[in-house]
Amino acid sequence: MAKRKPIFLFAFANDATQSLNLAEEERIIREILAPLHDQGQLEYLSLGNTSVDDIYKTFNRLHNRIELFHYSGHSGDDFLAFTDKNARASLLSTLMGQQKQLKLVFLNGCANAAQVEELFSKGIKTAIATSVPVADSNSIELSKYFYQSLASKKTIREAFDMAVARVKNDNPLLDIQYRGINLPTRKTTDFPWGLYSQEEKFTQLGIPTTGHEFLEENFILDDFLSDEDINTPFIELIFEGMSRYDEHYKKMWEQYLPDQSPHQIQKLKKEIFGQFPHMISKHLSALYNAKREARIRLFELNEAYLTLAKFVAVISISNVWEACLEPQTKIPNPNFKLREEYKTDLLKYLEMRVYPAIEDTSLNFDNFFDFIWLTSTISRIFEDNHLLPFIEEFQQLYESIMHLDKTYNAYRFLEQELRGRLYPSSIDVTELTTLCEQAGEQLGILYQKCAFLITYELISIKGIDISNPRKAIKADFVHTKAILKGEGSVDDFPMRRDTFASNQSVIITKSFQNSTSYLNLSPFILDLNVYEYKTKTIIPELHFFCGYAQGKNEYKEYIDRFYLCYERADTPGEVMILVNNLAEKKYLTHYLDNKIENNPYKHYLRKYKLKHIKRKKDLEMIEKLFNELKVDLQLK
Repeated sequence: MAKRKPIFLFAFANDATQSLNLAEEERIIREILAPLHDQGQLEYLSLGNTSVDDIYKTFNRLHNRIELFHYSGHSGDDFLAFTDKNARASLLSTLMGQQKQLKLVFLNGCANAAQVEELFSKGIKTAIATSVPVADSNSIELSKYFYQSLASKKTIREAFDMAVARVKNDNPLLDIQYRGINLPTRKTTDFPWGLYSQEEKFTQLGIPTTGHEFLEENFILDDFLSDEDINTPFIELIFEGMSRYDEHYKKMWEQYLPDQSPHQIQKLKKEIFGQFPHMISKHLSALYNAKREARIRLFELNEAYLTLAKFVAVISISNVWEACLEPQTKIPNPNFKLREEYKTDLLKYLEMRVYPAIEDTSLNFDNFFDFIWLTSTISRIFEDNHLLPFIEEFQQLYESIMHLDKTYNAYRFLEQELRGRLYPSSIDVTELTTLCEQAGEQLGILYQKCAFLITYELISIKGIDISNPRKAIKADFVHTKAILKGEGSVDDFPMRRDTFASNQSVIITKSFQNSTSYLNLSPFILDLNVYEYKTKTIIPELHFFCGYAQGKNEYKEYIDRFYLCYERADTPGEVMILVNNLAEKKYLTHYLDNKIENNPYKHYLRKYKLKHIKRKKDLEMIEKLFNELKVDLQLK
């Protein structure tokens, strides 16, 4: 029997004025529990901008799997406030009481201790609640110290006592800034938070080291989706987003709404394929063309999500590098602010390690690194320095993530419920169809928010020549380039410009023909054909940076920077999904290599290749760029 990981569910619900700093509390808790999530000890699930409907759906979907529930927001004696309406404590306690594995309910709001008795009556054993209004800053501190202790193998009682001691030490006089709505101040000398338990033995529990049993055979089973077009809601969400940035698409969308026929859907789909950057369009095409096997669709959904997440992260980190430099001299700006915790997030990306596994396939970073989280970190760096991003629409994306709105919820769902459970495989066959539908909708919401990408050009520049014929008034710079837009189209005609862009680079710009401003995305995205001097094709081979390997030969120590390449597998022997322990690999091998005739999986799963720069001087140049970035951002 295999094991399910226990789920720690967090719900954050702010008011319309965003008066509570819930994004910061979520960030702190997530960073504390991320190592335990990555090590497989628990599943961290977070709901931002939570509605009552979100709570009911999530509790029903995760029935008997939630072991800790944490609420942050406004509250009172008999309610918890969510984004759409208040939820009565008596009804919520019934919902929680049905979760047989639930060990702790943490209500991090104002004056909600009266709800504890209701929780106990429904079977909840232990709760943390408040007897008076509490300050937002103190609430964040208590959460931080409690989960730090819990993650350090302390029991609930020990973790709570440690958190109380730290908050009391740091705040001898607790401030009053209500996490409540029109609540009166209640004078008390007691500490606002209390740990309540039906029996003391229940407070002696800690984070489980093992999960609940489930049948491992469920992993090798699949479900078949219905005949209805499962891509329609996804297409509609994306195209509605595209219509906000282009008048032609706005008219197409208006014409589609009264006549939502299959023919009209095909027209929308064709336009989507032709407008996003090439690497994104390629994965969208794979998603649209996936057959009806549900587990195959989950892999395709995951890749479409990861590609967008990486692309957004690469733009963000390239932008912050440019922003930290003086515009004219390109030396570091001494006034640029970068908090230590943000430096840590940046270094996690730059120092990702690659451990080549079987037959040069890549291993594990790609299954764990959270690229949208890196993007959210960079949004806070821009906010601290009062800067606007190069791509102006990123400001709206950043605000959505920071305010925990539906875009944030879509990201957290895809990161936790799809990616987090796909590797390792903890998705039961009975969940497949529902998860496909939910993941498709959430991916559509994320792509809808990022639809502004259709208004930008992604360009690989292989070389730049100077053209200065006799009698020329001034020289032109002839760029050997390729503009990648859409699923398969490549504009590879040389272009003359008055100014030059960056050589051997991948850039993004509003219009390469008409604009002098651009953002260089290399070395985080490389066109490996730029470094293949024998190649006769200009068609780029774009790959994301995925980490480095450090080794030593008979001459000296060396560092190799690796870039990830996806290729479809053509034979059963090539079918490899990179997983993170031998047990999971055994499950996959069982259903991929059992020589079943017409095995549908072998043509849809990926093999992952690591590629690196072959010429020594090119590798040294790329390594120099990474080192310069660390110096410019004061990371070393």
